[in-house]
Amino acid sequence: MRRFNDDTRKNAARLGVSGTPVRAYYDDRADGAWIFYTGVTGSGFEPDHLHDILNQLPAVHDDDAGDRATTSAIDAEPGPHGGRAICNTVLLQTDMLATAVSTCSWFTPTTAAGITLIPKTDGTGTKLGFTAADAAPIMRAIRAEVEVPRQ
Repeated sequence: MRRFNDDTRKNAARLGVSGTPVRAYYDDRADGAWIFYTGVTGSGFEPDHLHDILNQLPAVHDDDAGDRATTSAIDAEPGPHGGRAICNTVLLQTDMLATAVSTCSWFTPTTAAGITLIPKTDGTGTKLGFTAADAAPIMRAIRAEVEVPRQ
């Protein structure tokens, strides 16, 4: 959880988003994953800025803990609430294990939010990780539940 909170703060700073975040997590029993949600409601967010900051070519780096991390990003269909969405995947590899963690983020002029799928390690998970393509439809479903159009 601490690493998730640290990553959330870093991404908010990179994206120029401020405000009080709303956080939640879900137990996705069907896929054997934890889904972490964080979002901020405000004004003046630039949806294209999300893509400019988070889009990147696949890259490999050592995370200084002996793990190898490969990151990549894809544009995602944001769903009926509009805005801009992008999903990124981090493939973490150690000597004996590999797992993929994916985050889908979206921006509208009034919302900045994202979900992160983390595979369960308690033996109930059915996957070793989640790709961006796995996370995009879940992001759209969560958006449909948590976003309410302004009236």
